[in-house]
Amino acid sequence: MNTKLTLSLSKSVIEKARKYAKKTDTSISQLVENYLKLLVARDEDTSTVAEPKAKYMTELRKLRGIVQLPDDFDYKKELQKAMWEKYNKLK
Repeated sequence: MNTKLTLSLSKSVIEKARKYAKKTDTSISQLVENYLKLLVARDEDTSTVAEPKAKYMTELRKLRGIVQLPDDFDYKKELQKAMWEKYNKLK
């Protein structure tokens, strides 16, 4: 069952949407419906399965750029050293 929805959009967006709808042989209503379906589906995917991961990634993004490393820092060398220490403790 379809229900009517009134939207307020800028004139330029409406004009571009009309051109796109005509080019793709669809209606603006169908474009909006498809977009909203996609938006809701993404949100449902993120909130159910990947919620902890998404939250974790958000927190990591906040930390980006906080640590200042020296120009000569070699992360591969440091990673190798950390791995060596980790696995030597297991022996």
